[in-house]
Amino acid sequence: LKTLKLRESQIHQINSGVFDDLVSLEELCLDSNMINFIAEDAFKELHNLERLYLNFNQITTLSFSLGNNLKNLNIGGNQVTSIPKGFLKNCQNMESFGAYGNNIISIPPETFESLKNLDSVNLGDNDCINSYFYKHLEFIASAFIYDNFRRLNHDIRKKCASEDYHGDGLSSAIMECLLDFSFHKCTFSKVVEKIVYLF
Repeated sequence: LKTLKLRESQIHQINSGVFDDLVSLEELCLDSNMINFIAEDAFKELHNLERLYLNFNQITTLSFSLGNNLKNLNIGGNQVTSIPKGFLKNCQNMESFGAYGNNIISIPPETFESLKNLDSVNLGDNDCINSYFYKHLEFIASAFIYDNFRRLNHDIRKKCASEDYHGDGLSSAIMECLLDFSFHKCTFSKVVEKIVYLF
């Protein structure tokens, strides 16, 4: 079995061992359920898993481990408040990461450090993401950070006003990249000026 789709199946929990026999699985779709618990080792035997969809559930914490073959992870539309340090450390092959529509407050600066193949990140519609993780997104092709209007804006405004803003992690990350800052509720004149200057 290569693909297993369990969308809209009223699943509440993913317990240990439930997928242990599906060692050839490459795609697992668990989106649009009511999942609020995932065991730490729920996916440990899925060594060939490349695409994992957990979007639109009721997940609050990311306490489960991920395999190193994972290329696409979608945890959007949940109730996650933070991305734990080291959560993505084994995902060197990851190409796409979606965490939009959560309640994420901050992201550890080293979150994307080892993800050299990462091509797309969607962190839109969260509460207040800091900007420091950008320093590890040099190769990113698209970054969606729309509708984050509290701490993110404060960080960027502070960077824009600083003397060393040019050449920092944020500026290097947005070079040749799609950067979506839509729906931010603040004046972005200084940010626009800096971005124009960079190009």
